[in-house]
Amino acid sequence: MLPPWQRGQAMKDRQPLKVLTDYRAERGWTPAELARFLEQGRPTVHRWETGARKIDEEYLDDVAKKTGIPKRELRPDLAEVMREAAE
Repeated sequence: MLPPWQRGQAMKDRQPLKVLTDYRAERGWTPAELARFLEQGRPTVHRWETGARKIDEEYLDDVAKKTGIPKRELRPDLAEVMREAAE
């Protein structure tokens, strides 16, 4: 957990994962149903959707395969790092 003086900045840096929220909404699923589909806990999926947490690299392939959402859309920050490394 971040110390109190850093929490404000962390909240500003949050980037909601709209692509995952849209995926869920298109199917008419609740957050719990999406979590079950992804075989993750509901709090974890909620954190991903709100931007409180990013999808861990170890789960990224699985989430991308199950949803059909490209990894670069699930973790644009990693796509940018990979692009920079290739240059």
